[in-house]
Amino acid sequence: MPEPILTLENAGLRQGGNWLFRGLDLTIDARDRLALIGRNGVGKTTLLKLIAGEIELDEGRRAVSPSLKIVRLEQDPDLAGFATLGDYARAGHDAPADHLLDSVASRLGADLDRDAATASGGERRRAALVRALAEQPDLLLLDEPTNHLSIGAVLWLARELATNETWKQRIVAVVSHDRCFLDEITTDTLHISGAARQLTQSKGNYTTWTQRREQQQLTHGRAKASKEREIKDLRDFNPGMLGSTPKAMKIYKMKQKQAEKLEEELKNLEIEAAALQEDAEIPLSLKAGGELSGFVVQIKNVGFRYTPDLPFLFRGAEMGIDSKSRIVLLGENGNGKTTLVRLMLGDLEATEGTITHAGACASPS
Repeated sequence: MPEPILTLENAGLRQGGNWLFRGLDLTIDARDRLALIGRNGVGKTTLLKLIAGEIELDEGRRAVSPSLKIVRLEQDPDLAGFATLGDYARAGHDAPADHLLDSVASRLGADLDRDAATASGGERRRAALVRALAEQPDLLLLDEPTNHLSIGAVLWLARELATNETWKQRIVAVVSHDRCFLDEITTDTLHISGAARQLTQSKGNYTTWTQRREQQQLTHGRAKASKEREIKDLRDFNPGMLGSTPKAMKIYKMKQKQAEKLEEELKNLEIEAAALQEDAEIPLSLKAGGELSGFVVQIKNVGFRYTPDLPFLFRGAEMGIDSKSRIVLLGENGNGKTTLVRLMLGDLEATEGTITHAGACASPS
């Protein structure tokens, strides 16, 4: 494959009358593996649409090789006019062969025979991901690809994008909240700042970026504190210490001008501080009334099905949860993880067996 290159030059885009970002420059070279990061609402999905050519810039320029094939994974794919998810996955120019679609679908847990009109949001998303991967474009733009995937499917997708020779020859740009997934598949990081409305491109995966960010915050904090001390010293200068002479007043005025200049520099540092701190993790403090003795929830020989004519989602479930339990529920999509949680909460009643809550009576079997 030739080395396609896509660039955005001095790009600006308005949203609701305000600039979402401005003066943005970006160069994407062949075989780049890009993580697009930034807090919610700064324009990550919008930037993917710009890269894909789906929306126009308000200012600046987008340049792209005419031979570059771009596919963007949509968060909410439009399935209007398609009878099944498979029809949707096969649609479009250069539709992939059925065997490739089936192979990818089996890995991602996508049911391509599913009726498109009644498919859930997760089923539609998986079908869209199957379609995007099977098309094997030059530039693949993935917007939250791990949503609605099982852990096994996420691990397969990460391995596929990181090691398959097909994708090593292509460009991949990803928006994801899954840090481990980003670390596995990306080599460069694009950070959108909501405070500065700018894009910063740097080498390294997400973990490398966070480590560099911490060092930048530390260095910036020291520079800001040093400048604040300089300003205070200049502002505190008392010309009377040198006597009421023209020379003393000249020194005083000079120091005030220096202070004004440093205060302007400090304003810029404060803007930079806002950009450096906008992605900081918010501390979370959870308060509790103390430990409960015994089981908080106890599940004994529980089985569940939604209606008598449907098969059981599971049977013979046994579990005891106390106040020190830390539990993760694993399983393929549709195996009943959310249903089990709803049973624990009392939103559903067990078809068979008993569920006992602390201080409550057992649900009838």
